[in-house]
Amino acid sequence: MSKEKADKSAPVVNGMKPEDAEKARLKAERKAAFEAKRAAEQAADKDGAGKENKKELTKAERRAIQEAQRAKKAQEKKGPADSKDVKAEEKPAAKSGSTSDSPSKPEESPLGKKKDMPTKKVSFADMKFAANPFVNMHKRRDNIGNLFRSVDRRKKDDGGGEKRPSVHPAILQLGFQIADGAVSGANDRCVYMLEALKKLAQDFGSTESPELHDARELSQEFFSKMDFNVAFLKECRPLSVSMTNALRHIKLSMSEDESMKNASQLASTIIDNIDGFLQNEITLARRAIVEIAKSKIHDGDVVLTYARSSVVLDILTTCHDEGKRFSVVVVDSRPALKGRETLKTLCQKGIHCKYVFIHSVSYIMKEVTKVLLSADTLLANGYVASRVGSSQISMIAHKMNVPVLVCCETYKFSDKVLADCFAGNELGSQREFLQNLSEKRKQLLCTTLSSTVSLVDLTYDITPPDFVTMVVTERGTLPCTSVPVVLRVRQNII
Repeated sequence: MSKEKADKSAPVVNGMKPEDAEKARLKAERKAAFEAKRAAEQAADKDGAGKENKKELTKAERRAIQEAQRAKKAQEKKGPADSKDVKAEEKPAAKSGSTSDSPSKPEESPLGKKKDMPTKKVSFADMKFAANPFVNMHKRRDNIGNLFRSVDRRKKDDGGGEKRPSVHPAILQLGFQIADGAVSGANDRCVYMLEALKKLAQDFGSTESPELHDARELSQEFFSKMDFNVAFLKECRPLSVSMTNALRHIKLSMSEDESMKNASQLASTIIDNIDGFLQNEITLARRAIVEIAKSKIHDGDVVLTYARSSVVLDILTTCHDEGKRFSVVVVDSRPALKGRETLKTLCQKGIHCKYVFIHSVSYIMKEVTKVLLSADTLLANGYVASRVGSSQISMIAHKMNVPVLVCCETYKFSDKVLADCFAGNELGSQREFLQNLSEKRKQLLCTTLSSTVSLVDLTYDITPPDFVTMVVTERGTLPCTSVPVVLRVRQNII
């Protein structure tokens, strides 16, 4: 009863209670303030003659307006004291026949300057080599006579009349073998190069005068001859990472030894260093890789390998000699057909094999339990550089959940980074490329279509680290991302 009496006793204004009247008043004030603010914004938009509706402009037009406003502000900051800008503005006025007293030309609208702005992005198609990205790649020599001309050019006298050092016969023979393809593979090329350098050191120690010399002068004299001979090998074919790292190791080991007194001692020291590198980094490293990798192969496995690799052959033959029962799928590709040598070796050992070409990998991968590959080098970003086709096989194996094992010695690790397979790649011989074609097709490609068709036979490709399960090295099984760590440890040891 008391509550009803209190409600009846409350005053009523215009038919509303005081609380409702206060709420209505506040609402009216907010509405009036909002209307006033909106009217002010509309008036400001009408007064601003240089402003346009952003919704009606494209992104490029808005960017052009912003650039014009920035340029105008920068010009106002500089002022008339900048004589260079004043002269630059007076030159176009003089050309149009206007005097200094005449009114200045009205400024162009920002939309008119859109063509002058460097908004175009540089793409691969704008580059000079876009039409033929393989123009700068090394091509294996189809004509060995070019190498003879290179040797003759090196024998000519230099400007001072003194003869340049001649190419050593062992290096000369190796260069022709590499150019012709008789010596291939990262390990084989490195081993043959080191053996040739041993002969170079022996001749250096026997021909130089046995008088006492400074150790530094002797090292510089030998290394100058060595660099001259290595430059000839580069002309035959670019040096592999294994060869480059071996040369660097020899130079570093010789720079720390200053006990040589004559050329014969220098030669013996160099030969000992080369023998040590061959023993520790190649021979013992391969044995360690074989011991680690053979534990990954079990009875009933179907191992897929590609082309030819000496370390993979050692692993498979060792597993067979230990009595393990497994089969091998040998994948091959044209034009080199290196897989035939692998197939022949395995069949002679009595291992059951299947031989397929690379375009059938997706079909045969259903039967495979492991993929065993080799590598020419491992890059600092974890990518694997190997024979062209390895990336395709690794990708298919990754999609089908087949583990991919890559065998590589740590002396072939590189501190370089490559994002694609075009940089530092090589082109195969045109003669090898056409050897499996009929004479009619050869004539068609070499004569009629030579101006429109480019014969491209890449040597290497790059495999992303996501496609590789593990890398088998002499230091154990590692992920591809451990390359920088291994390089750091090797530098500390050296």
